[in-house]
Formats: sequence, structure tokens, C-alpha cells
Amino acid sequence: MISKKISDDDISKKSMFIVSYPPYGVNDIIVNNAVKIMGFQKENLYLSAEGVPKGIIPDYVYVTEGNTFEVLKYMRDNLFIDYIKVLMKNENSTYIGSSAGAIIF
Repeated sequence: MISKKISDDDISKKSMFIVSYPPYGVNDIIVNNAVKIMGFQKENLYLSAEGVPKGIIPDYVYVTEGNTFEVLKYMRDNLFIDYIKVLMKNENSTYIGSSAGAIIF
């Protein structure tokens, strides 16, 4: 579904910050899908487990599913909420939320 919405972009040149709650252990699956299905380059994907990307303004922010309260707490504890607010207000980034990620937005 997401792939259809952003297929007009040259995804191979775009970057994405991926927020995924660590205990769920789905980072490899998300990265694999972003590369194989959507066409992102692996080096243009930034995982929340590595913190806020320094000096990078991602084209997309993707917040995954899970328990909304756990994901929100994780995002608050790691300052991702503030970072994403800045991206949404001041930059040309697009937010994509899946389940809990959509509710949090």
C-alpha cells in the first residue's frame, strides 16, 4: 500500500527514518521490505535503534505498528517525537504510520 503511494518518486535516491519498537525485533523485515519491495537503497535507511540521524533530513519517516502506548513511550524516551515534529513543521518530510504509528501521528 505504501509503495503505491510513493511510487512516483525515485525511491533509490530517497531516505527514510524508521521508528520501530526494539522488543518486536522487526528491523530486518522492515529494511528488507523497504529495499526489495519499495526500492530504497539500504544505506539511505536510518533505524531508530541507532538514534536520531545526525545531519540527515529524511524524505520519509515511517513509524511501525505495535502497542500504541509502548511505541509512544519509546519515541518520547528517545526524543523521536521532538525530532519528527521538527521534520513535519520545517522540512519536506513525509510521515507514514502503520497502525500505532498512524494513531501516534
